[in-house]
Amino acid sequence: MYYILLIIIIISILYYKFNQSDILNEVESFKDLYNLKKKGASLKLRRTMRYSLLTGEENTPLDTLGKLLVMLGGTELEIKNSSSLHSNLESVLDGEADFAIVPENYLYKRITEDDDIPNKINFISAFYEDLFFLLAKADNTNINTLRDFKDGISHRGRNYIIGTGEKNSHHYRVLEQLCRFLNIDLVEITLDGTPPPESDNTIFFYCGPINTIYNLFLRNMVDGVFVLSGARLSYTMNLSNMVQIKIIPFPKRDFSLFKQISGTAVLEKQIIVKENIITTENIDSVETFGIRNMLVCRKTIKKEDIYEFTKNMYSNLDTIKMYLKSQNNMDSSRNVANLDNFFYNLTSLGNTYEKSLVPLRMSYCEKIIDIHPGAKQYYIEKRLINIEGQNDCDVKKDEICRFLPSESKKNIYWKYERLGGLQTQFVR
Repeated sequence: MYYILLIIIIISILYYKFNQSDILNEVESFKDLYNLKKKGASLKLRRTMRYSLLTGEENTPLDTLGKLLVMLGGTELEIKNSSSLHSNLESVLDGEADFAIVPENYLYKRITEDDDIPNKINFISAFYEDLFFLLAKADNTNINTLRDFKDGISHRGRNYIIGTGEKNSHHYRVLEQLCRFLNIDLVEITLDGTPPPESDNTIFFYCGPINTIYNLFLRNMVDGVFVLSGARLSYTMNLSNMVQIKIIPFPKRDFSLFKQISGTAVLEKQIIVKENIITTENIDSVETFGIRNMLVCRKTIKKEDIYEFTKNMYSNLDTIKMYLKSQNNMDSSRNVANLDNFFYNLTSLGNTYEKSLVPLRMSYCEKIIDIHPGAKQYYIEKRLINIEGQNDCDVKKDEICRFLPSESKKNIYWKYERLGGLQTQFVR
């Protein structure tokens, strides 16, 4: 009798320890991906097959966002960095990746070119805008606009050089569009080849990884840098701690036509200067443009996986914004004379991510691409999307429904210019 009881106790202990080991291993596999200690993240795990997620280049805001999605999405993801968000989309279309962050304008463009694309991919969520960043040395008084880069011969006897991302990247493609709009010749150079002949109305450009072009800029081998990025790109922050730089504006008065011909996905934005560089001129912000990042996935991914992923992501939206705001881990050990003033301005001027990562905006996409059924289920539950065929309006002003971007969407989307009562209904 006693022996039988002893055997039962031993088996129970071994069973308990075995299950504890499994639980610890499961948690540990996520802990190593990103450290979210003491951040209050809420997470419901679904142990499914591992999916791949394509993001941006390493140590960029998109890389940070990708790591957060891996940790907070509740669906097991393997992050893969990419130098081209355009290639990200093509990889999902070809079945080589499961999830990808892509530029909104390129997504819509490809759908208009190939009407079979909506049969392969779905929309999950939109995020913040990648802003147009054009950098120059602060002491170069000859360069204050993009147009000034074409006048290198008259300024100093040789063409100016702009460093930008890889040849197939969204950095390069936007730079090419801007120069075409301004009727500026854009000529590629290499560092180890014979340089092209100098010519008027011309900007030389060098394509490479972000880290490379920033090093070339620091060593005066290129005269400017053009990249698309969310706020507080670590490369720019670190560079501005070593040399004084300035952010060149894209004023609406000069580029309003560019926005029109580029489509509705190109948005008028502002760069908060003191949020993005440490040593700077005495200005608060510069005008620029931005393109939203959107998360798409293969249409065949299970509805329940995307539902849990979407739910976990929105449940931890405050955590995502907090990490994006502090992604560079700035602290008082940095040798920055005006660090206190920098943080004062950062607080007083607000943050790009706070304004962009708003559920009503994140859940919106053009009707030419379908929302994945799993994400759509979550959006309907949270009243971010209306049930099709239901035309009731919860938020009114002067008895008129306030929809974004137009009333033609009212049977599909709840899009209000003001959150109104819906703000209190949305529970994270």
